[in-house]
Amino acid sequence: MAVFRSPAISLLGKYATRPELPMAASFLTLAGGIIGAFKPIADDFVVSTGPMVAFAIGSFVLLGAAALLRFLDPPETPTPEETSPTPPLPPSPIYRLILPLGLIMLTGAGVNWGSSFLMDAIPKMLKSQWPTANIPWVIFAIAIATAFAALPAGALAVKLGNRRAMLIGIGTTIPLLLLMVLIPSWFTVAVALIGLLASFSLIVNGAVPFALSLMPPRWSGLGVGIYFGGIGGASSLFGILFPQLASITPLMSGILGAIAFLATAVCIALSVQLQPAQETVEA
Repeated sequence: MAVFRSPAISLLGKYATRPELPMAASFLTLAGGIIGAFKPIADDFVVSTGPMVAFAIGSFVLLGAAALLRFLDPPETPTPEETSPTPPLPPSPIYRLILPLGLIMLTGAGVNWGSSFLMDAIPKMLKSQWPTANIPWVIFAIAIATAFAALPAGALAVKLGNRRAMLIGIGTTIPLLLLMVLIPSWFTVAVALIGLLASFSLIVNGAVPFALSLMPPRWSGLGVGIYFGGIGGASSLFGILFPQLASITPLMSGILGAIAFLATAVCIALSVQLQPAQETVEA
């Protein structure tokens, strides 16, 4: 699935120009957000079908997606010029590849940790302010709203620029998250959640376009793969470092989430000085 995911998502760079990548990515974020919102509800049903049926469902869905992708965008046939041998090019400075990939990986890790702490704090704050509320369904509604918020977030990122939009999203998410956990009340929690729907969408929706923008088109799959690698590595470390996440107070989750988002903002700000290397140099 990882081998399929990164090249497939990197095709966004083929279907949209770089300034319009956030708008294209918003439809991907919308689809993923809707499916992700149903995950807690569907998990019990899928697991109850048994391992054979569960793996069969996943396999056939993945095969269907691959078949649809091949039908809509068949592989290109290499031209004689592309298959003919070319003289080796001089090696490029190592920082032109290592530094962008490092920032992409750290950004993925920061988004993962920030999201994990945010999604830990929200249910705890909801339960503290509305003890009788059906928290799972409230979280489901928030997830659906966040998914649809990706569309206006993508349009705004196209207008402002993706990096600027992500920095604005982080700059808004941090104070709203801290407001929610530092001044707990039904009013501050409600206001923070409404604001987080918009600001968090700017971060999540802009992550893949951010990775694509730092890499030349020929290396776009590597950039996306490194981004998801950062997410996967951070997720593994998160489970090791915070095995008892349920026992962490909402205040601590909010502070740690703010630190993670701040580190993500630093990576995005540092990337402003980087330009994707030319393919003729990196090929």
